[in-house]
Amino acid sequence: MELIDCPSQAVHNIVYWYDEIKKYPEHEMTERLSFVRCWYACYVNMKWYFAPSKYIGYKDIDFDSYLVADDLDGKKTERVLQRFRQTPNKAQLSEIHEVMDEVFFHANRVLHINAKIFILPTGDADAINLTTIERQIVTAIVNMVESLPSEVQNEVLRQLSC
Repeated sequence: MELIDCPSQAVHNIVYWYDEIKKYPEHEMTERLSFVRCWYACYVNMKWYFAPSKYIGYKDIDFDSYLVADDLDGKKTERVLQRFRQTPNKAQLSEIHEVMDEVFFHANRVLHINAKIFILPTGDADAINLTTIERQIVTAIVNMVESLPSEVQNEVLRQLSC
């Protein structure tokens, strides 16, 4: 399989992996959760996603191709991913752990004791150092504005841009 070229490909893989693992908590992939030592997270659309580094470092990957491939190498993916990665701050790490704990709990697994977690920048609010409460407030405001008719949304955006 071919390695990714840019962080957006890894972010796409993270979101895909996370959505699939949430949809299918009994999938064979969950059996591997406790063995993963390097995780990557990204903040997309006001939500944290995460996935194993070995998975996200390959182009056009899905669960089936991951499980049958015998040439996947986490060291190779790490060499690519380390160019883009950032270390999460304490607030980010706490939020990521909350999301991971939920997935691991439903899969009846635990995070590897030596696991490392990195983040990939997405241009979303992950670069802003928000507390959990501030992030919840921003999410509530976004949800409220999105529930308004489009002409009212445009007016809100117009006034915020002034």
